[in-house]
Amino acid sequence: MGIDVLLVGYFLKSEWADPTVTDTHHAIQQSPFKSAPRKDTDVVECQIPGEFSGKSKYVSLAEFRNELDKVDENKIFYERGSDRIDVTYRAGPDSGDLSMPVGFGGLNGWQFNPDEEGVDTVDSRIDSLVELVTNIATTTEPDVGLLMLFNDHGSGDAMLDSHEPSQHGLDALPFLLVLSQPWIEYCGGRDHVLEAPVYDVSELETGHILCQVKQRPSVNGCRYMHGFDHLFGAQ
Repeated sequence: MGIDVLLVGYFLKSEWADPTVTDTHHAIQQSPFKSAPRKDTDVVECQIPGEFSGKSKYVSLAEFRNELDKVDENKIFYERGSDRIDVTYRAGPDSGDLSMPVGFGGLNGWQFNPDEEGVDTVDSRIDSLVELVTNIATTTEPDVGLLMLFNDHGSGDAMLDSHEPSQHGLDALPFLLVLSQPWIEYCGGRDHVLEAPVYDVSELETGHILCQVKQRPSVNGCRYMHGFDHLFGAQ
């Protein structure tokens, strides 16, 4: 059996309000990813509630939000050229194992391999995903969030277990990590986090800090020890 390496991104928050779906959708629309295929309207392509056949349908964003209350979670599909991602929205924090208002995936590890795709294509894809994560984080103001390539035969120790910093469950860093103020304090304070020995660290307008651990994600799966002790080693 082959190894699947898949894009995994999600944001955790203890609670959220009704506008999260609408606000997040419009934030994504401001990134290079657009709702497929009718990019200039509030008609979205989404998974059919209650069905897992891979089919989709086109409804208004308002109708999608109403349906979400009935099924707890559902997906809208977004495209950037040939790239296609699915964004999972949850109706409330009681849905699923984690308190996750928004999560996304849909791309594969080979799409981040410069030898297969070319350096410019991969770097453009990464820049678009960083912008996507920034827009979602700025809109939803999560407690914490991440983006990584996950090897389904590998370790999940770069996956978050909780929105509570003391229960993070991390033993390594993902490719992108978004930290709110409580997490920043847990990791040693703002100045300390901004000095993390990773590829890039930036402050968002909400006060969150976004850490990009490497220039490009590891195509066989992301789990990075470099920088981990700086952020979590003292805990």
